[in-house]
Amino acid sequence: MKNRKHPFLAACLLAATGAGYAPFADSQEAGRQAEAIEEIIVTARLRSESLLKVPVTVNAFSREDIEDAAIRRPNDYLSLVPNVTLVEAQNAGTTFLTIRGITQVRNNEPPVAVAVDGMLQTSPNQFNQALLDLHQIEVLKGPQGALYGRNAVGGAINITTRPPSDTLEGRLMLGAGNGEHREAQVSLAGPLAPGRAWFRVNGYWMDRDGYLPNRNIGGHVDHKQDESVQVRLDWLLNEALSADLRLYASNTQGGSLNYNWQAFDYDLDTFTFAPADANNADVIYEQNNRSMNDRDILEVALKLDYKASWGTFISISSINRMEEWYGADQAPYSESLTWYPFGPGAGPFDGIAQQYWDVGALSQEVRFSSRDDQPLRWLAGAYYVATDRFISTPVVDDTGVGIVRIERRPTGAGQPATFSFLADDNDNTAYAVFGQLNYDVADSFEVSLALRYDEDERVQTTSPHHTGGSANDRRVATFDKLQPKLTLRYEAARNVNVFGSYGEGFRSGQFNQTGTAAAAAAEGIDGVFDVVGQEETRAFEFGLKSQLWEGRASFNLALFGTEVDGQQYFLFFAPTSSQVLAGIDQVELLGGEAELRSAIRGGWEIHAAYAFTDSEIKKYSADPAFVGNKAPYVPERTINLGFQYRGPLTDRFDLFARADYEQRGKQYWDPDNSSARNAVSLINFRAGVESDRWTLKAWAKNLGDERYLAEYVLGGFVEQAPPRSYGIELTYNF
Repeated sequence: MKNRKHPFLAACLLAATGAGYAPFADSQEAGRQAEAIEEIIVTARLRSESLLKVPVTVNAFSREDIEDAAIRRPNDYLSLVPNVTLVEAQNAGTTFLTIRGITQVRNNEPPVAVAVDGMLQTSPNQFNQALLDLHQIEVLKGPQGALYGRNAVGGAINITTRPPSDTLEGRLMLGAGNGEHREAQVSLAGPLAPGRAWFRVNGYWMDRDGYLPNRNIGGHVDHKQDESVQVRLDWLLNEALSADLRLYASNTQGGSLNYNWQAFDYDLDTFTFAPADANNADVIYEQNNRSMNDRDILEVALKLDYKASWGTFISISSINRMEEWYGADQAPYSESLTWYPFGPGAGPFDGIAQQYWDVGALSQEVRFSSRDDQPLRWLAGAYYVATDRFISTPVVDDTGVGIVRIERRPTGAGQPATFSFLADDNDNTAYAVFGQLNYDVADSFEVSLALRYDEDERVQTTSPHHTGGSANDRRVATFDKLQPKLTLRYEAARNVNVFGSYGEGFRSGQFNQTGTAAAAAAEGIDGVFDVVGQEETRAFEFGLKSQLWEGRASFNLALFGTEVDGQQYFLFFAPTSSQVLAGIDQVELLGGEAELRSAIRGGWEIHAAYAFTDSEIKKYSADPAFVGNKAPYVPERTINLGFQYRGPLTDRFDLFARADYEQRGKQYWDPDNSSARNAVSLINFRAGVESDRWTLKAWAKNLGDERYLAEYVLGGFVEQAPPRSYGIELTYNF
């Protein structure tokens, strides 16, 4: 066992002590002037409950929190959650979420179930999208598979959008910033038929030239454009039955594959095979082609609520469609033809790497739940989803004519030759049944048992144009798991709750593209198989939730231990630009979190959190020498600190200021721990003036201009994180 000593207990004591002797202690009058922290009602257990009493570790953001922190994309709120990090790299749809040491890797399912207005997202490429008209966000930690099903191995995220309004209202926001950043957002809501039907529509537009320059062809490699629209219609069919229709559509375009290979010297235009370094953020971009990315998302969901004397029936039907393509210079991402060691033959070769996704899904969920006002409460439901996914990964010769977009077949006559074309269709069908019982043994003691069975059948058929193995090859695999969760909650004192839980979860296995396992074996890479096994977790958790000083402060504590079998991780195979998944037999995770939030007199609020995750590879059959190493993508700690102030400036205007500090601790990117990225510290800041109708604010992200790598891939393939950005925005409410 490796050293597991942490300053965690000391941090908890300091947080509690600091809360006890904060400015609340100045005087009784000061306490009366402080405002109570807003009470939040969450749906973590698929019914409405107080955040203080629900026996799940939840970080919840209210509508006011969302406005104050300017939450408009997933990383805006995930950066505020302890023991959670998000890597954004490669293309619009690629993100790597790590939650309590449970990680996501490229081309893999997320470690959390993500639901928007109750609709579960079906493709990981949907997650990183513009968030419009948000009402509330809940980030649940720990296995949630007993209610949310497959992929909720690390937790779940519930996002709810703002409902329509009884009165006509609207909002207009205009913004600009460095990197030629421009954005606009407009929202309009009101009644369609008074007392019966309502609408809300929101449109968003953003255009940015970028921050990372291409020294060869000019411009910036991280350019981005986003256009999104969301429509929500609510209506009462009768006194007991209501309907909610949500439509979301977006198009995102920009740069992709913004990597640098540390083995290549971009000044000398030659390979030096220098040692890889996860802290070397001196990245040069000089591709001779302007990289491109094009993603379309369509989400349509219909939710029906029927309220009866016995309880509630809910039906959620959804259609999802996601299409994404991106293309850029292949490794080594240089400006000219090079003697590329993986090219065909022994001559100069420069490649263009691409990938194309076309994913469609149809899902249906039904839930029956009892009334909340009884000692024994129950819930039962079923879920079904059918997913059709096509993916191709071509590598094309770069002859100087630019990037020729490839989707379902290689290039034709008169076009640059296709060096490699890996492509397959994946038809997935999954279903689940689940239930939950909550029983109040006494007024202060609750026992909860939840259970869910998921089965996921996957069929992969290679394209007739596939070059990495047999064309039209068909493979079938089924992944399934019974996922229980037992929870005990005890109200130890007024506004003090403690809970303990044991839960299991699983993430479906899947297929690597046909031929990648054989190609990896030929290059001496072990542990890569055509079928990637499912990932399973078993987790214990102890938690404490409390409110202090008449609701003006909250202090929460959680400790957890998780065993992971078959943790999935990512390998890059340069010859065919293949993105390969492999598995680590067993990983152990031990960690905890302490969080403090206080509302202080005079309009001040403070928040602080310390979290750690100690990871250790316990078994790894592909290379036993790595046993005892840290698991990849897991920061050893996260620290969140911040303040917010809102107070009168004049009779009509208030002054607003907010700062958020985030530290992501040291982490490794691969199981052999080849190179660790040191701790990264980031500061975001917002300040301005507000009135009932007008708001003018300035903002800055990465205020300290921290230079670090957003991603490091074994072998020294790296992408630089965005530098400091800043801007101003004007909002008008009507």
